[in-house]
Amino acid sequence: MTRTLELSAYQIGIVTGIGNIGFLIGAAISKRLTEKFGVGNIIIYSLGLIALGFLIVGIANASSPIAYLIVGQFIMSIGVPLYNVNLGSLRQAITPNDLLGRVNSVSRVFGRGGVPIGSALGAMIASVINPRTAVIIAGIGGVLAILPALRSSVIWVKTISDADKIRNKEG
Repeated sequence: MTRTLELSAYQIGIVTGIGNIGFLIGAAISKRLTEKFGVGNIIIYSLGLIALGFLIVGIANASSPIAYLIVGQFIMSIGVPLYNVNLGSLRQAITPNDLLGRVNSVSRVFGRGGVPIGSALGAMIASVINPRTAVIIAGIGGVLAILPALRSSVIWVKTISDADKIRNKEG
């Protein structure tokens, strides 16, 4: 942000501070949105919010970068707790108790283990092409991440008690 969009440390702090309010809002509205739209839909919608946030950050331009960055970060930040709360709850509901520790550890390895790999790929793309393209590619990757979810049984899960539908269909 400092080189590509020529932002100061103060401006980056403003973007981060305001944009990250989305985390609090996402956590606060998670229960209400899940009750209204269903667990499966919120998982898919939250992936869309995260991807949209990346795309908005990626198109930030020199004329008004702070506005784009705040909006993108805010949208992304709303999506993260919505995704984490619903997917974590669903995972716990569909996993037998004796396997829960293993499933959670594997999920964390792949989920968090992908961060350094994605960071390295993003850095390579940013250095070969430019940082903006790297962020846009991340957003496109986020959109593509929705496709497997749309083909799974997760879309049929309205409440956590519906988890038996997934266990019986895919188990």
